[in-house]
Amino acid sequence: MSQQKEHPDITYLKSPEIGNVISKGLATVYKEQPKNPVQFLANWLLNYSATTEVENSNEIKEKNKIELIAKHKEELEAVEKQLKEKLQQEQTHTNSESGFQKKLENCDDLEDVIQDFVDHIRDNSEATSVYLGHRERVKNAVTDDDNDQAHINPEGKQIIKFLAVDKEHEWLRKKLLEEGQGITFEVWNEPAAEEEQENPEGENEEGVQPEPKEEKLNSVFVPSVVVEPK
Repeated sequence: MSQQKEHPDITYLKSPEIGNVISKGLATVYKEQPKNPVQFLANWLLNYSATTEVENSNEIKEKNKIELIAKHKEELEAVEKQLKEKLQQEQTHTNSESGFQKKLENCDDLEDVIQDFVDHIRDNSEATSVYLGHRERVKNAVTDDDNDQAHINPEGKQIIKFLAVDKEHEWLRKKLLEEGQGITFEVWNEPAAEEEQENPEGENEEGVQPEPKEEKLNSVFVPSVVVEPK
């Protein structure tokens, strides 16, 4: 025997938003036995609607409150985490500075700490690469009969020999860079001498020492490494 399908109107009336509410209202009418049941039921439905709306509003407010509290807690935890990381980085930097300073004080030969120096700069700066080189002239070929000065060539071509590099540029170690190959060589060029200005009369009197000149580090600025022709 096939079961007859329920009519959509009946299904709609049985929904919790209608059937349950009307059932509660009729039960209240039956219990109270008002003289005007229709008016009583209408008032009850209006009161029920208003009460339900307030409850729903309170639930939404409580939900929003809980979400705001949770979000605020997450933000506080994030700030606390960042603060701990910053303090840890500062402590690591302090330990690194102290350790490297002690290593410098205790070393007998600076060549022993050249690589440590490069690593220290890379780890404690925002530099993308760090390498240390020495500018020298190409030496003359010597034989066993030559003296200890025979290898010196004052007119020899200048080159740069890389002595220490960071881990990401290990391929540069002990490489030779000739003049005109890239922009690095320009850093080793002697800075242009500044013209000395004559002092006005009455200055630099006898016994007065001139102020020492500030030493300026030579540097090369590259606006765009990608399009730099060198």
